[in-house]
Amino acid sequence: MNDDAKEELRDAYAEIERLREALKRAEEGLNEAVYMLDPDDRDIEKRAGVFRVVISLLSVRDALEGK
Repeated sequence: MNDDAKEELRDAYAEIERLREALKRAEEGLNEAVYMLDPDDRDIEKRAGVFRVVISLLSVRDALEGK
């Protein structure tokens, strides 16, 4: 592997780490939002705005876990 390829690989890993950190911050924010909104089963059944927050949180968690 030449030096250019190694540098590109390092840059790619740095970008992956940056995105991973952004996802972690998003997960933390969504966790706080869900806690403050305190959704109940009725909210989820109605697919209210809180439902979208919960679904977004689950999506971010899946992304962080590599699902």
